Amino acid sequence: ALSLATASSYSPAPRRPSYSMSHFVTPDEPPSAFHVEVRPSLGGRVLCASRDLDEGEVIIFEEAFLSCTGGTAEALACVEELKRDQPGRYELFRRQFLAHDMAAEYGQKAKPQSLADEYMSSREGSEEDGGLLSREEVVDAITIWDMNTYITSDSNDTHALFDNISKIPHSCSPCVSVIPDKDKARVRVYRAVKAGEILGSWYPEDVVVFWMDSIARRRHIQQERGFLCNCDRCVRAPDTCRLLPCPDSNLCDGTVIFSPSPAPSWRCNECGHSFSNDDPPEQLAAALASESSLRERVLAIHSDRLQH
Repeated sequence: ALSLATASSYSPAPRRPSYSMSHFVTPDEPPSAFHVEVRPSLGGRVLCASRDLDEGEVIIFEEAFLSCTGGTAEALACVEELKRDQPGRYELFRRQFLAHDMAAEYGQKAKPQSLADEYMSSREGSEEDGGLLSREEVVDAITIWDMNTYITSDSNDTHALFDNISKIPHSCSPCVSVIPDKDKARVRVYRAVKAGEILGSWYPEDVVVFWMDSIARRRHIQQERGFLCNCDRCVRAPDTCRLLPCPDSNLCDGTVIFSPSPAPSWRCNECGHSFSNDDPPEQLAAALASESSLRERVLAIHSDRLQH
């Protein structure tokens, strides 16, 4: 999901923002390609493949549960309208999209908290009936919008919320892509997937860190997206993006490979020499320093391009 993040502060919006709501659309019910499983390490409910999937398959075609054109103010006005006009669907909105631990953690961060304060100040003394949100509801709405919506317009000013698609977690070894188009989106498989595999996708704006090491990827995702990535590539598999010559190079032509778990460490694939990531051999200090410097330069260039 892509973060809304189009406004740094809240200001009252005109009533009647543009929005739409409709049901899940699929050729078969229930969908045969996927099912929902609870994976606490990935935030809660996620989609998994129910059968082997082929490259190129479109496994979900879904209409938006809710969409809105504008920034944070318009999104909150849209949620107000939903609460006032369709209270049952509003409760579904809160229940469906807040049911994971990452949402609770994100809601405590500075952005949703400060925007909630501004919203409450702007609405103080209002006599509108039925649509006003409590402070807790504002935090929840901002959290849902920031963590689950997708940009669906070329102008980047329309965001949409999709029920099933919101359960596709981020993954640093993705197997599906989400393709939004106005108030609809489809999910396409872009490599063969085995039954039981988690259906993960990648943030397209963050492609610069895709080939970086797991520490850099996790730090970047946490800073930019508000959660710590716990996908298999980050926490289980050896990190093949970090390869260095064995420090015993006089005796061994092997390569030491970084592994993020159970504790960050390095191990040679030939002689088995291992050492902690926090205490590398002196022979590798220069290589690790160069890696760190290059990583920071690339991220700085990436950040500058996003801003301009």
